[in-house]
Amino acid sequence: MDIEYKDKGYCSFKLGDNLKKNTDCIPDGYGVYIFRKNTKGGDILYIGKSGTILQCGVFKAQNLRNRLNNKQAGIRRQDFFTQMINKDIEIKQIIIEWYIIDEQKYLPGLIEALLLQDYFTHHSCLPIWNNEF
Repeated sequence: MDIEYKDKGYCSFKLGDNLKKNTDCIPDGYGVYIFRKNTKGGDILYIGKSGTILQCGVFKAQNLRNRLNNKQAGIRRQDFFTQMINKDIEIKQIIIEWYIIDEQKYLPGLIEALLLQDYFTHHSCLPIWNNEF
C-alpha cells in the first residue's frame, strides 16, 4: 500500500533534552511514529500511533505531538527515554521519525499495523519496546 502523508519529519532525544521542546516542531494531526536507535537509519525500537477514532467517526483528543509526550510503560515518555538510554549503553540518542496522516483516507491503526507487519515479516518479532500488538 502506497501511503501519502500530509507531513513527516524527525526529531531526537538525548540525555538532558526536554522532549516537549524537541517535539514542538510536530504539527497538529494524527499519525504514526517510529523510535530508532542513534540515527535515522538505526535499529527500530518502537512503532506507535496517535489517533483513536470513535464509532461516530470522531478522533479522541490526543494528537501526535501529545501522544509522544504522554506515557510509555506507565511513566512519562521523557522519563522512559531517560531510563532506556541509561539502561542500554549502545543508545546515545533516540530518533523520533513521525508521519502525519490524511485522516480522511487512513486510520492511524491501519498504518501502525502495516508498519508492524513489515517489521515482523523481516524480523519474526516485534520491535524491542513493543510488548504486544
